[in-house]
Parts: sequence; C-alpha cells; structure tokens
Amino acid sequence: MRVRRSECLAVIGIGILGIIVSMSQTMIDVSRTPSGTVFPFVHNYAQDYYYYLHLMRQGFDGAWLATSKLTEEQFPVQFVNPFFLLLGHLSRLTNVSLPHAYLIARIVGAVSLIALSYVLALLVYPRSSLKRIVALLLVVFGSYWWSWQEGSPGVPSLVHLWTELDPMVRLSFIPHHLWSKIFMLATFLLILRFSTHTVRLNILVLVVLGTLFAGFSSPVVLITLIPTLLFFIVLLLIGTLREKKMIPWRTYVLIVLSIVVGILVVIYHRHVETGVFPWTSYKSWEDTVRFSIRPIDYLESLGPTLLFFLFAIVPLWRTPAGKLVLAWAASGWIMTFAVGRFIPIWNIRFLEGYQFIPIAIGASEGLLIAAGLLRTYVRLRFPLVILFVLLFIHAGGGIIASTNEHNQYLVNDVYNPMIYIPVSTFKALTYLSTVGPGDRVVMAPFDIG
Repeated sequence: MRVRRSECLAVIGIGILGIIVSMSQTMIDVSRTPSGTVFPFVHNYAQDYYYYLHLMRQGFDGAWLATSKLTEEQFPVQFVNPFFLLLGHLSRLTNVSLPHAYLIARIVGAVSLIALSYVLALLVYPRSSLKRIVALLLVVFGSYWWSWQEGSPGVPSLVHLWTELDPMVRLSFIPHHLWSKIFMLATFLLILRFSTHTVRLNILVLVVLGTLFAGFSSPVVLITLIPTLLFFIVLLLIGTLREKKMIPWRTYVLIVLSIVVGILVVIYHRHVETGVFPWTSYKSWEDTVRFSIRPIDYLESLGPTLLFFLFAIVPLWRTPAGKLVLAWAASGWIMTFAVGRFIPIWNIRFLEGYQFIPIAIGASEGLLIAAGLLRTYVRLRFPLVILFVLLFIHAGGGIIASTNEHNQYLVNDVYNPMIYIPVSTFKALTYLSTVGPGDRVVMAPFDIG
C-alpha cells in the first residue's frame, strides 16, 4: 500500500491547520493576559486543571504512586493517574515547567490522534486517496449542527454542557483523556493490521500494552473500547454466517485478549474506588450523577457527517476494517440509550469515546455516494464540489460558534485570579514553595478536582 508524496503533504497540511484551529482558544487566552498577571496555560475547567498539575507535581518529585495533597489529611498512595505522574517525571528530566509539559502533551496528542485517524482511513480505504483525504478533513473539521443565536452561530446544548464534544476542543483535549483515545485507536489498528498475520508474542504484547495504556491513562475510555470490540465480534460473526467467508481466528484472539485486559483494568479501578478517600468520591459521583441526554441532543452534537455516514453503512459492512468503524460509531448510541442505563456510571462517559472519528471516516464514502445520487437523480453538476463547499461553510460556522462561546467565558475569566494570577500572588506562592514542608497546602477551593 503505497501513499503518494502529494497525499503525504496534504495530510501534513490538514494536520497543521487542524492543530492551529484546535489550539486557537489557548492562543486567545495567552494574547489576552492582563498586565500584571501570569497565565499558567489554564485549560478547560480551572479547578480540574490545578488538580492535574498537582498530580504532575507528585511525579516531578519522583513519585509513581499518587494521592490527594489538596488537604492536610494523609491518605495511602495508589497506582492511579500514572499518565500525569509520567508527565511530571518528564517535566523534571527535560527541565520543562509543569504547565508547559501539560501544553506539549496536548499538542503532541493532537498530532498523534490526527496521524492515527489517517492510518485508520488508510485501512478502510486502501485503494482511494480521495476517500482518505476527505475522511481526514471530516475528522479534523467536521462540526455539530449549530443554530443561529443572538445574531451569530451558537453551539448546541450538549456541546455547551460537555466541551469534549466540541470540534475545536477535542483534538487537543485534557491530556489523559486525549491520550487514552490515542492508545485505544492504536489498539484497534494493531488488531486490524496484524489479525491476518501469524500471531507472535510481540504482537500480543503490543495489544496488551495498548489496552493497558488506554485504561490507565483514563479508565473512562474502556466504556468505549470494550463495547466496541464486543460489537465488532458480533458483526464479524454475522458477516461470517451471511457471507460464508471465514475471519482468521487470529482476529478473535487479539480482540478477546484486549477485552480481557480491559476488564481487568476496570476491576482494578473499581477496587481502588471502593478503597480509601479521595478515590471513593469518584464512585459516588459516577453512581449518582446523570445528565438528561436525548437522542436529538446527540444528533446535534455529531452534525451533518452522521447523515453521510448512514449512506456508507452497506459499503463499510464488506470489510473487517469497515465493520470496526461501524461498531465504534454505534457504541455511543447503544451504550447511552440502551445498555448504559443498567451500568452504574455517569452517562456522559458513553459519549467520550471519540465516535466522531469512525463517523467521519465512514462519511467520506457516504459523501461520494450522496454526490453520485445527486448527479444521477437531480442532474446536479459538480455535486461533490457543492457538498464540500456546504460542509466547510458549515464547519466555519461551528468554529465561529465555539469561539464566541469561549470569548463569553473569557469576559469573566480575566477577573478570575485562578486563571490570570496576579504577579504579587504568584510571587507569594513561589516564596511559600521554598520554605517549610514541600507538600504544604497553601490554598485549594472546596470543589477543586
């Protein structure tokens, strides 16, 4: 499978532009730093951001086991949040500050996610450069259904509620969430790529490591990884019965191996959540908090790419890679509105599996099918060009809507000393860090973390 140089350049160009768009809100935050303040690259929800930095600080100090140091109480350390601990270690070894290490993890994560999404498109469309490029464009720039609000585009309610669903946010999201999806996608690619090869120990180890890294970066991702692989097995078996075409047994070995490892990681984290505070607080939160999510809300968050994805269901069904795309895309719907209601976990977790990636990749095929139908039945000239133009006008509206919402937050954020820290406060904290016990609690809001 050879990729032409022009396609490589196109992929690089799309990736660079996508990262610029995704990081633009952080660039705006930096550019608007008020005089006399310090902006430590606060990202997403400020209280959570400082919680992540405090975990990174424990790694910076040499720890591989974490606890909460946001109170003077002492708790047993646990093997949790190793991703942030690792970032802390890397921060110390490279002499990079914790906020900068966090920022770099977001950027490198965005590069990795875009690259692996392209590799998945390559496996789904091995013979079509056009489909691969269109797929990547939709992954990077596909947007939600925005509405006209107060004279400009506005974000839908579910995207407003959960920023990870925002196209301008998700490519460079909170590092441990972002990298858990990267490792999940890498595991999917390993299963697809090597399922037709002789099963060797190194391949088995890579699948195990991919699942472990995904689950320990953020166990939330396993709510998508395990169901997706289970659905994938079902689709493969149905395909075998209908088409009388056997799937190599190696495929099932790799899938089951990943599922088993994922289940073990879930059991481990559930054990930690029933152990000692502060980890026990996670269980009560997950068991009780629920959002009112309607199918129409989820439809709005996925945008027009879902419509084109529906056109591609039959073509995707014909290959194992296509069946995996179908299983992954369906996981959000099945878990949120069917199976998930019987699982004691916060229901928004079922939508955190980056289902926009398989939907966008499938929509590439669907877009070409829709263009063909318009040419045949509507006699429309240049239908593909017209659909492209409409989609990217729509994507531009989504960028405007997300930017407007972020700017509205910024109006209040400029007065928030947790986001733009006064220089005098920053100097005081710096001084306090040099005297007394190194883990002294200086200040922490009651809702932090």
